[in-house]
Amino acid sequence: MKMTAQIVDAEFVRSHIGKTPIVDVRPKAMYDEGHIPTAIDICVMDFDRFGPTEAEELAKEYRRHALTEEGPMIVYCQIGKHAKQACDLLESQGFHNMYLYSGSFDDWTSDPSRPIEK
Repeated sequence: MKMTAQIVDAEFVRSHIGKTPIVDVRPKAMYDEGHIPTAIDICVMDFDRFGPTEAEELAKEYRRHALTEEGPMIVYCQIGKHAKQACDLLESQGFHNMYLYSGSFDDWTSDPSRPIEK
């Protein structure tokens, strides 16, 4: 099955701040230390405890934040691994039009001109 999330870079993310929902899937403590401006905190690892219903529960949480199956949304984590996991789980629940920032926060912070919100 082909992943529907498009891989994007920092310039794409920067140009979409305030225009497209951005989701930070890292733990809250990491989010609180700094995140991409306007990002919503929905930690994908919080849903590991649901086992077989993990994807369904994660999708419910996204909908609770007014994120829909039609998207669009940008998803990132620290290095890209958990962002891809979140996209895969959401895709299994019918979400599409997702953008995966594969470099994620490590890439974002590699350029000091990129803004960070706390």
